[in-house]
Amino acid sequence: MAIHFEPSKSGLLAEQRRLDASAHNVANVGTDGFRGQGVTAQERPSGGVDVRVDTAEVSAEARQAQADAEGAQGEAQAEGAVTQPRNDVNVVNETVNQVAAKAAFQANAKVLETQDRTIGSLLDATG
Repeated sequence: MAIHFEPSKSGLLAEQRRLDASAHNVANVGTDGFRGQGVTAQERPSGGVDVRVDTAEVSAEARQAQADAEGAQGEAQAEGAVTQPRNDVNVVNETVNQVAAKAAFQANAKVLETQDRTIGSLLDATG
């Protein structure tokens, strides 16, 4: 019986990268013009996942909303009001991403722990 650690190991790494990207986005929420990072996972034929971190694509609706907000902020700045930085980071979405990444990380860690116990039991049984 072969026990493969790679799917769980790559899952741990994928969730770590997802959490890192989300933390990077939140850390730059106050930066004008910042474009958030997104994580894409691709299944490997042999099991596990490959992960790619990219700058998030902004939808046409989001670009239009940002342009509308920039116009309103420009008017507010002209009147001396304090305005928010202009970027595409949504802190609520990032919080959800972080909670989901944590749960998936814990699930992959539990699978590795179970595999370790299984191997230990097999070694104990075979002497």
